[in-house]
Amino acid sequence: MLKYAIDGFWFNTLDESYACACNHLMKKRTDGLAQSIIYALSISKISSHAGISKRITPPTNDAGEIKGWEILGPINVGKLEVDADPTFQSCHQQHDTALCILQMASNAQVSSELMPGGYVSWNFVKVSKTGEMEIHFGSAWNDLVQGVSSSAVYEFQGWARSVTYARANGLYSITCAGVHTVYVRNDNLTRILVGDVYKSGQIVASIDLKAGPVGIVLPLRGLAQSSFYCQLNPPSSQSLLVHSPRFIPDAIEFPDNVNMGLLATSVFALPVHNLQSHSLTLEYRVEKPIGVEGEYIVREVRHALVAEDSHGKGDSSHKLGSKYSISPDTPNSPHQAEVTQTVIAAGQTSLLTLELSKSLTSSQSVHPSILLPCRKNKPFTLTIIPSRGDAVKTQLDIQCRRSNQSFSISFVDHDHSVTQAVVILPYSFHSPQFTKYDEMHSDHVHSSGGVKKKLSRGKSTHHSSDTSISSNEECDNSAGEYPVLLTLHGSGSHPMNHADSHKYMHPSKKSDYLFGVEKLFVLAPTRFGAHNWEAVGDLSAQWSLTALRDTMEKLKYAFGMRVPLVMKEFAVVSGHSMGGHGAWISAVNHPDRFVCAAPAAGWIRKEEYANGNSFFHLDIQNSFVDSSLMSLLMDGMSEFHVDRLASNLQLHDVHIRVGSIDRTVHPWFSRRMHRLLKQYDVNVTIEEVLGKQHWWWDTLKENDGGVLNDVKMREFYSHCYELAKNGHASSSNFVAFSESQESSEDNQKTFIQLFRANQSSYIMDISSTISQPTSLNNLKRKPRVNDSDLFTSDSTINSSNELNQNLHHVGDYPMHHRCHNNSKTITLFVVNPSTHSGLCGMQVLQQLRVMLPSSVQLFCHTKNSSCDISATNVRRLRLDLGFNSGLFGVEQLKVNGVAINVPLVDSYITRFEGNQPGNVTAQTSSTYLDICFQSSSNQALASICHEQINPLKEKTLVNYGPSRSLYSRPFIIVYGTPSNQAIRVAIKDLAVYLGNSHYSAHGTKVKVLSDLEYRAGNYMKAADLANILFIGGPSHNKLLKAIMRNSTNYKINADDNVLQMIATIPTDLQLSSDINSFALSDQVFDRSNHAILFTLPLNRFKPSSLVKNDFQSISTAMAGCIHGNSAAAYHHISRLAWPVVPPMVRSPFANALPDYMVIDQLIWSKGFGGLLSAGYWDCNW
Repeated sequence: MLKYAIDGFWFNTLDESYACACNHLMKKRTDGLAQSIIYALSISKISSHAGISKRITPPTNDAGEIKGWEILGPINVGKLEVDADPTFQSCHQQHDTALCILQMASNAQVSSELMPGGYVSWNFVKVSKTGEMEIHFGSAWNDLVQGVSSSAVYEFQGWARSVTYARANGLYSITCAGVHTVYVRNDNLTRILVGDVYKSGQIVASIDLKAGPVGIVLPLRGLAQSSFYCQLNPPSSQSLLVHSPRFIPDAIEFPDNVNMGLLATSVFALPVHNLQSHSLTLEYRVEKPIGVEGEYIVREVRHALVAEDSHGKGDSSHKLGSKYSISPDTPNSPHQAEVTQTVIAAGQTSLLTLELSKSLTSSQSVHPSILLPCRKNKPFTLTIIPSRGDAVKTQLDIQCRRSNQSFSISFVDHDHSVTQAVVILPYSFHSPQFTKYDEMHSDHVHSSGGVKKKLSRGKSTHHSSDTSISSNEECDNSAGEYPVLLTLHGSGSHPMNHADSHKYMHPSKKSDYLFGVEKLFVLAPTRFGAHNWEAVGDLSAQWSLTALRDTMEKLKYAFGMRVPLVMKEFAVVSGHSMGGHGAWISAVNHPDRFVCAAPAAGWIRKEEYANGNSFFHLDIQNSFVDSSLMSLLMDGMSEFHVDRLASNLQLHDVHIRVGSIDRTVHPWFSRRMHRLLKQYDVNVTIEEVLGKQHWWWDTLKENDGGVLNDVKMREFYSHCYELAKNGHASSSNFVAFSESQESSEDNQKTFIQLFRANQSSYIMDISSTISQPTSLNNLKRKPRVNDSDLFTSDSTINSSNELNQNLHHVGDYPMHHRCHNNSKTITLFVVNPSTHSGLCGMQVLQQLRVMLPSSVQLFCHTKNSSCDISATNVRRLRLDLGFNSGLFGVEQLKVNGVAINVPLVDSYITRFEGNQPGNVTAQTSSTYLDICFQSSSNQALASICHEQINPLKEKTLVNYGPSRSLYSRPFIIVYGTPSNQAIRVAIKDLAVYLGNSHYSAHGTKVKVLSDLEYRAGNYMKAADLANILFIGGPSHNKLLKAIMRNSTNYKINADDNVLQMIATIPTDLQLSSDINSFALSDQVFDRSNHAILFTLPLNRFKPSSLVKNDFQSISTAMAGCIHGNSAAAYHHISRLAWPVVPPMVRSPFANALPDYMVIDQLIWSKGFGGLLSAGYWDCNW
């Protein structure tokens, strides 16, 4: 009878439900679920039994643990986030997923290719003794694999459902591990919550429930089998859950401060969960360990605000890689309260970005360095104080590592999340002092960080006895500038283990290892999640380079330590397995940043590697998706197909390495890239190491360095160092020379003419023997660490002929950049301009056809200083005429056959406004020239651009798209607060679900705010304007309604002194601010189930900027919007946000989705085949 009571409750046959529950209670009077049904019906507004609640009481006991689940499956599914589900083909409640699943009869059958007979039905399975729900099906999996010739058939989807109850009204928490999404049905509402897909134990969802039945519905995905744990927890007195801090940096012990560790970086992440039904503000207190000097504070890392009278000065939010300060707001006086507040949305799990620092004294303006004892060190105690409820304490345990060991640095990433990188200093810098100390105190030698096999740290050893590297260079323990070996770890590998894999046994002492690489930093960054070093992963990798550079400069200049510095260019990139793919990604998208690449066992495309991301392979939706839509979705992923971008490596040295019997990443992938690079005339070698599998420790002899650091790899790194050293010296020397000549335009012309005339030798010399004074300016250079002065105070040039005669060397280095190459055509290939940094001074800013391949070919002639450029699918091309460009010194230029008048620039030094990786936005500099193209029947016509990009009307690199680009910078989710309760709940649930999904996928810090909270705060005035994801269109979101403008009619406030922010709605889209409908390209979508996801630009400015066409002072960001015509529509569009099974859990909307998508309820039954419209906006908003 209880089953009938439950079914009647979900079908709203309330009288039948009431009667069945009463009958059940006559047999089992203490059944809490039956009691909850009767109580819920007695207080329901739509039940005939309403009004008798005074005589009926809710259950007296909590429901307790869920004893079993009904399971439906297995059902076939593809590898993409979205696929069709036949479960919904006969659904009675197409507006509500959870209700549809709960209403299904237990004997209902659903079609499935995975089971004999072609059907599956519900089966009740009890929870195991451990509390885990184990799911095993009777499918003949091996037969299926053989039958379809693909192991992708293991992937299945399905559903789990169970019913419990809430004893009383209140805020409950629900813990569901092993699933990505949880639907809860209660009080005639379906709520969407995030699951703990990785079973981390740190994801908890909170939900307000009314006393009565609670239906829980879980979407299942797995490989042949699965397991999960899910439990509804009664209300708790706790208001806040705090987990252990993450990404805690190491304190570095230098030879000058033995037993004391210097904290070079001090940011860390703190996971917290708000258990309340309202927002909480947090404060922090910190207690130092005994024996630590000074007073300490913990503060949230904040951004400075833009002053009303200085807008546009130093405002870098229009740059994709704008640099966010990792220092919090500093009190002007030590008497100010050392407390900062953080706001956490109701039910949100957030990864806070915090910083530990010393308190300031009255005489200090900068926080002093933190020195911590390294022997018997104890943790700091951090107290988190919520605005309601009890304070929670956790420990901040900082470990010490020596400067000749690997050590962790933490940094604020591109999206303002905290992550980490492991560093090993160049071992040519390792101090022999530690060797003596280790021999005296062997019990204090630190371990390597966890690699068990042949990776115990051993004693630190100076490199002078290393005979595998060129022996003509003496030990250099002095400070200098060194290139970086950016090395990317594989799936499941810890960055410290990966960094420490760059080791080998010292040849003279069999018990000693040498860790690191001679004359190169080893930098092993990490970012949580299945990013495959694409998108968020690639940005984290590039930002780690700047984090290392900033850290070393801080150690040297702020703390006075004798440390090496980082070359700003000419890095080397390597990686293994997934990291090998990441090395390809970094090299092809940022070719000017690296001189060498060394991918080991790297795959090319995830869609073609095993079954990790099979594209429309065995999907059910294949029957509904046409080829044009497949092509559109493939375009959204093609920027990560490194084989398409291989031409960008024409000027690099590449060493590909793989084991000959590697069956994890077969040598086929390495061979394919080798063939392709050879076709592009790249200096590439492939090494298939005989008899080796995916990973190996020993290549030719025991402990010789293995896959990453044996003698062959060390020789390659040494070769790359020489390339980096020469390139860096040439650039630095030219800067010095050019700065000395800036006041003389004639000198600039003479220099360029002589340079072009002498390119065959590619060397230049300003000799100190030139001593006779002339009318030319003295050549002066800025001092550079560890280099002898190239020019003395009386160095002069007495004639252009003498300049020509000495155009051979500057100092000990040639003055030649690798882009100054006239022997072959340089080809730039780009799919997404916003993720590509350009090549040899050529950067695509806009495309004629968005997200389709663009190519630019450059060929320069030596004899007449002329260059030809051929461009396809380019709307706007930026050319850098500086020294690092292939166009350096060009006098005659033709673009697509059109002669371009090349002006003489006032300086050939490329000046960047920002130095953060990913800063690929159009910059203003005297060395730049923009070329615009107009499409014609034959070839795009080229001309010099006479106007700047108007960010209010055109796409910039910040908001170019696709949808996932929203996450390339810090972003805030702003949800609407409409008057309709059902829509208001749906919008808020979706906002928190998306925020928690980002935390779960990549450990991303996301602020979740209501439209009212955003408008009341200073978020719009942040120096770096954050991206915004609006939940709710203008009819549901007050913030978007206030700032929304059409691209042809701005109607801005005339007050020039007031900062204004506008969101430009794309021309093809019409949104109503007062009715629930929208139109796209004149097609009206006014049904209640219609919903849209789209991107749009966000700009902040003063009206006077527009009057003056001063677009450089406009702060540009990116926005996205999710709008539904009803609560059900928001529920439907949440289907696009589901991830796939671990380890391929990506952020919501991050894979394949273009700029906009329109959906309705068919997204459930037909997958992408149910899309009503999808596409990319062109470059004119």
